[in-house]
Amino acid sequence: MSDIVINIFPVTISNPLKLFEDERKKYQSLKELRENYSCSFYADGEKVYAYGKTASELTKIGFRALTKSPAEIPKTTCRIILEGFCNKLSLIGYKVEFRKFMTQAFDVKNPILLSLEGLRLLKGCVIRTIYLKDILTNSLVFGIILDLKFKIEYKGGSCSYRDIRNIISLSYGESKAREVIREIRVKTEDLTPSGKINTRASKFRYENILNIMKQIGSKIELPDGNEAIISLQPIPIIIEV
Repeated sequence: MSDIVINIFPVTISNPLKLFEDERKKYQSLKELRENYSCSFYADGEKVYAYGKTASELTKIGFRALTKSPAEIPKTTCRIILEGFCNKLSLIGYKVEFRKFMTQAFDVKNPILLSLEGLRLLKGCVIRTIYLKDILTNSLVFGIILDLKFKIEYKGGSCSYRDIRNIISLSYGESKAREVIREIRVKTEDLTPSGKINTRASKFRYENILNIMKQIGSKIELPDGNEAIISLQPIPIIIEV
């Protein structure tokens, strides 16, 4: 294996996706559908796809049952993979946060406690899904991209470095604020215990990403009922000279 890798973990879905489909133009917004039905919805071009254990009840409002190969609807496939991966993260104790442009998850069962009471660090990841064309086979390859991320919480609320600096400076002084921020950066391995830039930070991040993948395992159940196989090793980069 190459010594150079990229943090994309290939995903294989062997069977067609089991979906329900309707015309996107019939629905001004998917919000109402999501409020009235417990299954998942995803808009892809001119179609709306529904999937999940209760999706069959949508036939009464015009949705049609069908199967599609993952390559036929790659954007929808990526969304289904993302939801399946996040469901597995939830099962092993991570809190998943679906945001408009980003999905992230944090290990709330194992917080990293800091010296200041009420302050803690959560280790987690940003999750993205991707599809690429394999130029050798001319087929689509799906993958999960993981980036390590930390979240700072103070007295139950999420904080940025600026927030922490301002809050602690007001209560304990600027010197204490600098001390706490340095402690956080040591815990995240951005700095060494002596306060220097950690030249091994990238290795630390890579090892933590691999550890998250190990916790997830090589199989995940997708919300449409299918199973996906995930490589626990990232894609190697081959450099030919």
